[in-house]
Amino acid sequence: FAAAGVIGVAGSIILLRQPERPKKLENEPLKQLFREPLRDRNFLKLLFFVLWWMLAIGIGAPFWQPYMLKNLEMSLMEIFLYGLFSNIAAIIAIRYWGRFIDYYGNKTAMVIAIVMGGINPMIWVFAGGPGTKWVVFCEAVTSGIMWSGAGVITSNFVLSLAPRGQSQIYASLSAVVSGVGVMLTMYASGRFIPPAAIDLAGLHLSPEQALFGLGGVVRWTALFPLFLINEPT
Repeated sequence: FAAAGVIGVAGSIILLRQPERPKKLENEPLKQLFREPLRDRNFLKLLFFVLWWMLAIGIGAPFWQPYMLKNLEMSLMEIFLYGLFSNIAAIIAIRYWGRFIDYYGNKTAMVIAIVMGGINPMIWVFAGGPGTKWVVFCEAVTSGIMWSGAGVITSNFVLSLAPRGQSQIYASLSAVVSGVGVMLTMYASGRFIPPAAIDLAGLHLSPEQALFGLGGVVRWTALFPLFLINEPT
């Protein structure tokens, strides 16, 4: 923890040296600052999609690492490797996501990310014990690829809809909606997790696996609000 603190301070010093473009000071009252984005119907559709998507993401989210430790009996080193595989996949994939978005747009790219996002938690349905922990390492790669795309697509969406000079307030509203959405279903997951294992379609699912599977299905439903957004050419 002490070493992490030292590294964090060093990172802050490096960040202070990062050049930044000057920005015009915004003197508008707070109400006026929020008025334009909240009157933008297309942006409101994007906020509706972001809320729906993050509500889906939050289902079962508090239980990923506890499930690794308790059910899969993974060591901390194995959990570290899971994160490492995911990050490496994300770094490799980000360039290809960028090219795909340039050719086909954010909306088409997000469809792919949502489909992948629904498959990823369902993979955990087949990881029921220590002997099947290798399954989640495969999911680590696909998850890294999906999240690298979803992150850049969401940011691009906001920037493409925001008028010139107002990207910060648009991005801030999107971030608030995103955080509230994932928080609500994370809380609900802990509050309403099934009390016992569930047998479904020949599978014996732990309470956590039931949430993971449900989360995957709900993620796919985010395609509906996505299609409502009108993406600029």
